[in-house]
Amino acid sequence: MNYLDSYVEFLRRFLAPTRPLKIVLDCSDGVTGVVLSRLFSGAKNLEVVLINAEPNPDFPSHGPNPLARSAMRKVTDAIKREQADFGAIFDADGDRVFFVDNLGAEISADAAARIMADEIKTPILVTPNAGYLMRDWREVREGRIGHAFMKQELREQNLDFGYESSGHYYFKEFFFCDSGIMALIKIINAVSRSPLTLRQIVKSFGAVYRLKEKNFRLQSSELVSKKLAQIEAAYGDAAKISKTDDLRVEAGDWWFSLHISHTEPLLRLNLEAKDKKVFRQKKAEIFSFISDSRP
Repeated sequence: MNYLDSYVEFLRRFLAPTRPLKIVLDCSDGVTGVVLSRLFSGAKNLEVVLINAEPNPDFPSHGPNPLARSAMRKVTDAIKREQADFGAIFDADGDRVFFVDNLGAEISADAAARIMADEIKTPILVTPNAGYLMRDWREVREGRIGHAFMKQELREQNLDFGYESSGHYYFKEFFFCDSGIMALIKIINAVSRSPLTLRQIVKSFGAVYRLKEKNFRLQSSELVSKKLAQIEAAYGDAAKISKTDDLRVEAGDWWFSLHISHTEPLLRLNLEAKDKKVFRQKKAEIFSFISDSRP
């Protein structure tokens, strides 16, 4: 039995673009190129440009992590050069994917998830760092960060879809697991059904101001825990607190979340606001609070 052929045939059941699209896909010298080259061979309404598609354990193109500095440069340049409708970049094993619009700008996981979730009927499972684009639009349920927790919650609650801002998208129809390729298929289908470009679709959701996840390294794990408790005490009286996974603080038109790394003395900060001035103020305020690492 050829398992690769079986996997490709399974994925093809979901691929249904309704108008012609041209897309650029950066496989980051990982394994997705092997699957994508077969999946899109002869596909109707799709012109696919694959880059860095040959698996190479040395990862000569830009490394295996799409979030590394300058990693997205090749896919954004190719989108502009090819005048493509959009693009995507996978990590080395293909469980994470990040999307880039027709003008070469990365779109957030919240925006991508909103596009994917358009026809889903059940509530969406999110983590504490999910933002307004989803929370103001759909019923969401909050779970813990990490694929083991997300898969378990999706199964137990029998939900159709969940996502993390780290680029993981989970689907009931993919056995409650995360799949970068399935996420790509969902975006292809959704964009093909819309008369708008991907940039226009995202702009139609409205403006939010979002900090890309920022890591703060403190002196010890003990200090990380103390700092988290100090921040909770400082904001607790004026905000809604969630401790589903470490700390989420929400106060009307802005929120932030802090997640403790399980392997290093790090606090991971996510921050978002609906107003640009508020975003700048809260960013400076919380940066200062966390960076003051005295016990």
